[in-house]
Amino acid sequence: MKTVDSHDEILGAQARLWSCSFGQMISMCVKCAVQLGVPDAIHKHGGGGGAVSLTALLSSLQIPPSKTEPFRCIMRILTHHAGFFNPEPPAAGSDQNDDDDEEWYSLNASSRLLLSPSDDKAAVRHTPSVLFFFHPLMQEPWAFLDRWLRDDSNRTPFEIAHGTASFWDYLKSRDPSGELMSGFYECMINDSKLVGEVVVSRCKDMFDGVTSLVDVGGGTGTMAAAVAKAFPGIQCTVLDLPHVVKDLEGEGNLGFVGGDMFVSIPSADAILLKWILHDWDEENCIKILKVCKEAISSPKGKLIIIDVVVDEKRLGERNFGEVQLCFDLFMMAFVNGKERTEKQWKRLFSAAGFSNYKISPVLGLRSVIEVFP
Repeated sequence: MKTVDSHDEILGAQARLWSCSFGQMISMCVKCAVQLGVPDAIHKHGGGGGAVSLTALLSSLQIPPSKTEPFRCIMRILTHHAGFFNPEPPAAGSDQNDDDDEEWYSLNASSRLLLSPSDDKAAVRHTPSVLFFFHPLMQEPWAFLDRWLRDDSNRTPFEIAHGTASFWDYLKSRDPSGELMSGFYECMINDSKLVGEVVVSRCKDMFDGVTSLVDVGGGTGTMAAAVAKAFPGIQCTVLDLPHVVKDLEGEGNLGFVGGDMFVSIPSADAILLKWILHDWDEENCIKILKVCKEAISSPKGKLIIIDVVVDEKRLGERNFGEVQLCFDLFMMAFVNGKERTEKQWKRLFSAAGFSNYKISPVLGLRSVIEVFP
């Protein structure tokens, strides 16, 4: 049995520990880039798709010369480590003044998600999510993980850190400016834009024979609106808490109704739960699922769930399993929820009285799950 590591192994292990220690630094660099407007500046000065020099960025963002090296370092981290920008060769015809230190950057798929909201309401933007998740109030709970694990109660790290009854309670009563609540809704709206586009494009067959659909916890209706637009023959209804939908007006085949998903859901051929069940523990999930089952009006109807199905065979993949695990811990730490494996989903469906299910992994980290009465 090996008991002594080589110097190379120890040095490699040390580098790995440093990498983990600096993880939050990477996140803060992303937040900094959004707050400075770096993606917008590259988009503007690069003509939408071209490369921009470090010098041009410094000028555009009005960063003083004394901060050139810190800014260069942040851009290198975001480009070469985090992969948010592409390193580019100098633009053709550019005058570098023989400056070998000049660097050029362009946007990629990740940084384009960080552009500021545009006049195009359909455009998907991840900027609100960055500002929401990196808000100091959302970062503080992570300092309480050890205390949480030693605490034999249902209190989450968020509740321990902020002394509130729950995350939802904080949003309702301890966020007077509405900053966090607004950020949360912006996150959900932008996510639903993308998910809605993908679902109506890749899952058309799922809506065959469906004439009515209720989006449970559908907020302002972004997801339901995508379905209503793609399938004019489906009457779509958004069910959410009364205060969420009180000022929202339906149009055409899209409507809104206030209510409580734990009590009653309007009848429909299909019931939709997008990113709802991961907020809740097993007991509450079964309650919600049973109410959904009662609301399915057709023998051939279904429940449609959009959520994570943790793939235990891919847990080591950086941009897949790693993120699913982080989502799992996030849900536990903030709302006593969790992400689930297929076996865990199957147990929930069986306990709620459903007969069968079908998983379609068409949403990257998440899947579309069709559940049948």
